[in-house]
Amino acid sequence: MNNEKEEQGSIIDDHRNMLMFSGNLSNFHLDNLKTFPKIVFNDIKNFTLHYDFYSGKGEDKKLYSGKVIYDITFDKEPEYTTEELQKRMSDLKFWVRTLFWKDTRVTVKKNGKRWT
Repeated sequence: MNNEKEEQGSIIDDHRNMLMFSGNLSNFHLDNLKTFPKIVFNDIKNFTLHYDFYSGKGEDKKLYSGKVIYDITFDKEPEYTTEELQKRMSDLKFWVRTLFWKDTRVTVKKNGKRWT
């Protein structure tokens, strides 16, 4: 079991390093980013995913911890208690930050408006 954790960590580290060197998200990153909200929330009709890991422009453009924004539309209005919603948001943010960096900003919107 310990070897599995070490191996999994190294896979995430490898993809994080590829992002740092190539400047592009891997399919591994994209697949996970697209899967996470489907695991966390029920009755998703669709969602858009926005991300940015660069600051500055041109020659001043530099990689930084970045931001990930989900804008979710639901089939029906979610009925989560405050505690359930906080737990779901916390899980989603944790998973995204595990893929990238601990200070990656994660924002969740519902129908275009901030939802937290």
